[in-house]
Amino acid sequence: MVIGSDAADQRDQTWEVVGGGDNGGLVVRESRELTSPQEPERLSTGALVGQLKLAGERLHFERLTGTGPDRGWVSISLKGKALLVKSNRRPTESEAAARAKEKLPRPEVVAALQQASEALAAGAKLEAANDAFTAMAAVWGSCKASRPQLLLARGLLLWRWSLLGKALAHLKEADSQGATGASLALLAQKICLSQWLDARRHAEELGRRDVLEVLDHWETAACKMDLFFPRSTAMVPQPAEVMPGIRMTDMLIPISEDVELGARLLLQVDQAGKALSQKPLVLCFHREDESVDALMNQGGLFEPFRAAGVSIIAVGYRGYGFSSGTPSQTSLNSDAGSVCDSLPKLFKDHSLPWPWPGRLVLYGSALGSRVASYLAGVRGSQFFDGGVVLESAWCGSYAPGAEPPPEPQEGPSVRGRFRLRVRNEEMSEVAADVGSLCRKLLDQAGAQHSEVFGHLRGNEDLLRGFDGRLLVLHGDQDLVTPVSHAERLCAAAESASRKLVIMSGKGADTLRADTRYADALKMFFTGS
Repeated sequence: MVIGSDAADQRDQTWEVVGGGDNGGLVVRESRELTSPQEPERLSTGALVGQLKLAGERLHFERLTGTGPDRGWVSISLKGKALLVKSNRRPTESEAAARAKEKLPRPEVVAALQQASEALAAGAKLEAANDAFTAMAAVWGSCKASRPQLLLARGLLLWRWSLLGKALAHLKEADSQGATGASLALLAQKICLSQWLDARRHAEELGRRDVLEVLDHWETAACKMDLFFPRSTAMVPQPAEVMPGIRMTDMLIPISEDVELGARLLLQVDQAGKALSQKPLVLCFHREDESVDALMNQGGLFEPFRAAGVSIIAVGYRGYGFSSGTPSQTSLNSDAGSVCDSLPKLFKDHSLPWPWPGRLVLYGSALGSRVASYLAGVRGSQFFDGGVVLESAWCGSYAPGAEPPPEPQEGPSVRGRFRLRVRNEEMSEVAADVGSLCRKLLDQAGAQHSEVFGHLRGNEDLLRGFDGRLLVLHGDQDLVTPVSHAERLCAAAESASRKLVIMSGKGADTLRADTRYADALKMFFTGS
C-alpha cells in the first residue's frame, strides 16, 4: 500500500498565489461549489500550488509551498482581478524538502495503512478487515493530509471484500483528491467490473495504449459470441389500459447523444386510474431472445407478476424493442447504470413517485441475469429492501481457482449454443489477459496482494457482496443452462437472505407458466 502522496509533483502546471494579501490569503473550499464548506485555514499569498483540476474559474490544487490547506478549491480570479497566475517557478530544494517532511504520514497513519494492506491478503479474515477500518477511522479526523491515501486504502479493502459499489465510490473520491495511485486503481476496478466504456475513456485520458490494446482484444472476442437476438417492436405513443387495472406506458431513456433505450411500464392502477405505488415495482432485464413485447405475450413474463400485484418496467437492450443503437456487450453494464440514474427523472416526468414507495425489485433472466448481477454487486443498496430475482441465470467466476461454468450434458449443438452465449475458450483466455492487466495496474498503483482481487467479476463474484434479499428460480430441464448454475449463484451470495427454487420438469421456456413460479414470486414480493 502506498503511504505517501506525491501526486502534485506529477502535475505539469504550477500556479502562484498573487491575491489575498490584504485578507491573510485566499479562501479555500472543500469542493468546486462556492457554497461548499470553507476550510479553516487560508492559502497564503506567494504560495505555489500544483494543479489537480481546472474547472472554469475554479482550481483544485495541492499546496507545494507556503501555508494553508494541503488540498482544496480556490477561485483563480475575482471581479476581473487575478488571484492566482500560472508560474514556471518550482519549489526550491529546501522548500521541497520541507514540504516532503510535512507530508510524511504520522506513525499511527502508517500503522493503519499497514493493517489495511495486510487485510488484502488471500488468507486474511474478515475480522482483520474490520480492525483495519476501525484503525483508519480512528486517525481520519486528526490526519487530514493523509485522507486521500486513507480513501484509497479503504477503496482497495472494500474491493477485496466484494463491497464493490462502496469501493468504486472511495476510489473515485481518492482520485479526485489526488491520492498517489488512485487513478490507476480506479481504472483497474472499472475494467474488473466490465465498465468497458468508462474504462476506455479513462485509459485514453491517461494515455495508456497498453490498456487500450487489451480492451480492443476483449471487444474483438466478445463480438464473436452469438449472444444477441434483437427483436423490434413499435413504441406505443400514448398510455393505454391493456387489461383491467393495468396501464401500459412506453418510455425512452436517453443514454447518449445517439442512443435511447426503450422501456415499457406496466403499472397496477386502481379504479380511478391512480398508481398502486405501495406495491413493489420490478425493474426487469429480459432474456437475450426476448423484447419488451414478451411482457404481454400469451404465457408471457408479466402474468405471474400481475397475479402477485406488482408493477413492472422492462428495459430493452440496444437494438431491441424500440431502443436505438446496436447490441453490444461493451455497453451492457454502463447502460444499466444509466437506466438506474435516469429512473428518478423518468418517473417524475410521468407524474409518478420516486423513490418508489412500495420498494424497487431487480429482475434478470438469462442475459438479463448478467445485468442484474452487475447492478446487485455495484448498486445493491438500491435493491436492498426490494430484493433481486434471477431466473434461468448464468453462473461464472474469474476468482483465483474458480471452476468454469458447468456445460450442458446434451449434444454438441446445445454445448455450442452455451459456449457462444455464456463462455468459451477464447473468452476465457481474454479474461485471463484482462485480469493480468488489472493486476499490473494495481501493482503500479502501489497496492499489495493484487492477485487476490485483481480479476474480472462474473455473476458469482458480483453477488458475493450483495446483502439484500435474493430469489433464484431455475428449471431442472433447462437444456442450455444446467441447474448447477443456479446452485452456484445461490451459494456465492453468502451475505444475502437467499432462496433457491428449482422447478422439476421445467425448462427455461416453460417454468413461468408453472404455479410454483408464481407462488415463489408472490411470497418473495410479500416478504413471506
